[in-house]
Amino acid sequence: IAEASPLGLHFYRLEGDGRLILTGYNQAAERLFASEHRPLIGRTIEEAFPGLAGGELPEAYRHTVRSGENWSAQKVDYEGGGIRGAYEVHAFRIGKDQLAAMFLDITTRKQVEAAQGERERTERALESSEERFRALIGSTFDAIMIHDAGAMVECNAAFQELTGWGLEELRGLNSIAILVHPDDAPLVVEAANSGTARS
Repeated sequence: IAEASPLGLHFYRLEGDGRLILTGYNQAAERLFASEHRPLIGRTIEEAFPGLAGGELPEAYRHTVRSGENWSAQKVDYEGGGIRGAYEVHAFRIGKDQLAAMFLDITTRKQVEAAQGERERTERALESSEERFRALIGSTFDAIMIHDAGAMVECNAAFQELTGWGLEELRGLNSIAILVHPDDAPLVVEAANSGTARS
């Protein structure tokens, strides 16, 4: 069953002196951690996996063996600002002084979650920046018009007052065209050839 499992499995025995000895593993564990496990059999968890020494996992395993309470956690390894690997760990007692630890690779899921979180943070920052920008142009007495690809997309109240047009009436107008005041008096002309403006 252990060998057929797609989940990585480690088996431990808790000695009377508190040492947690690696007694077995499956091939999925070797694939998951990209290391040969045979030389690690008979070693303590800290000797077999030095990166775990001083962390919470060995003590959580010992508590599981002694108490019989199952333990689960997620472990994420970061490298260069990104996620190198992430695992769900489930530990449970399988007999007197015996423990099995099961590992599920959740690296892809965590990378997707991190990317989504970064995208959401970027969107929130953009929305905040846009709100500050709108507040800024809305509070100035200078007439401001913003256009994109030649079409007017935004303007402030001062510009609307100057032209006599409402925002929805102005939005989308080609900025190369003549903007005509409601009284039909030419207000702004952009020279199509030179790209300069006269008012």
